[in-house]
Amino acid sequence: MSNEEHVEEMFHLAHSSGVFKQFLDKVTEKVKNNPSESFYTSAEYVFDKFIKEGLIDSELYMFI
Repeated sequence: MSNEEHVEEMFHLAHSSGVFKQFLDKVTEKVKNNPSESFYTSAEYVFDKFIKEGLIDSELYMFI
């Protein structure tokens, strides 16, 4: 799976968990605050944080 496909899955899971807007806002904020970091890395960091906080269903996470 390419990075682009992986990011797409993260956003899909955020949407399925009802936190798409919050996820998008946090990823955008992280990208702005860390311009040298890739979009993929920022999205993955925020996704993992949302999983740990229970905002994204961890059972759905098993499928990516």
